[in-house]
Amino acid sequence: MIKFENNQDFVQNFIKKPLIVNNLEIKNRLALAPLAGTSDTIFRTFSSQYGAGLVTTELVSAKGICYDPYLTKNYRYLEINPKKDSKIAIQLFGHEPYSFQKAIETILEHPILKECHIIDINMGCPVKKVVKQGAGSALMRTPELAEEIVKTARAITESHNKLLSVKFRSGWDQSQINAVNFAKRLEAVGAELITLHARTRKQMYQGKADWEIIKKVKAAVKIPVYGNGDLSDLDSIMKMYQKTG
Repeated sequence: MIKFENNQDFVQNFIKKPLIVNNLEIKNRLALAPLAGTSDTIFRTFSSQYGAGLVTTELVSAKGICYDPYLTKNYRYLEINPKKDSKIAIQLFGHEPYSFQKAIETILEHPILKECHIIDINMGCPVKKVVKQGAGSALMRTPELAEEIVKTARAITESHNKLLSVKFRSGWDQSQINAVNFAKRLEAVGAELITLHARTRKQMYQGKADWEIIKKVKAAVKIPVYGNGDLSDLDSIMKMYQKTG
């Protein structure tokens, strides 16, 4: 781990350093987390202008897109601004590999949405209405299904020269912390980038994020890992870096 003299040194020599993921260059190490009801196209453009190297849409149901092939209902969540935004990820959730296949094909064949850079699969949402259908963080309890979803999605993203990323949590609860094994399994079947929210599903958004789990995941995989959880300012970002390496 590189030692930095102060926050300014950290910004110049780490935060502003580009992140290279396969053939994609992200201009820096800062990413805007997807925020349901908040990270719409205006908010994402605003965040891009103020320094985010990667921005992500609000989560959208893969199955919902299958029932909305012309995107008349879902486009407002998916809308992107390729000319003004930084690198853009479109986030989907679901539990059926076929739904992901059709949804990603629909997105990457759309005249505007095809300009996105990353398809991100949400395997971390803890909300009851998502979890009860076997999606979001529920997929951490069904790793074989999670693998099948990633395999299916990667086949489509690769054919369109897009990256595939996955966001997930530390585990279901404190007795089921499986982020390291989960990350290794998803990397093996095609995930190219990971975002880890270092809380369990049971925690929801409460309590303290366990950054030690981010450190363990980073050590276990070769693909880049974004750390998520309890980041609110430059000091907290630097503390996470010091904790996770």
